[in-house]
Amino acid sequence: MVDENLVQTKLHNQVQADGSSKYVENSRYLYHLEFSEPIGWDWLQAQVQKASAKVSVDLELWKLSPSSAKRFAVIVREVDRRKNIDANQGDLFDYE
Repeated sequence: MVDENLVQTKLHNQVQADGSSKYVENSRYLYHLEFSEPIGWDWLQAQVQKASAKVSVDLELWKLSPSSAKRFAVIVREVDRRKNIDANQGDLFDYE
């Protein structure tokens, strides 16, 4: 399995983001990328696919959100779930 820090770095550099972070949700890594310059959606999607091919991890654009008047952020998530990364997710045996 590819290291999540490598995926974050490749994404950050490929899309020329101003800032990036990662977090786990539903056993998937999500990458939060911030931009201050306007960029095109088609260009961004193409760059995410290039980064995905470079690290051999299936990635998809997940959400778009404004973070302030002159900045916006996108969230890219891994398509496949990873085992044993979500500390908040319980096990069936936790409820016995």
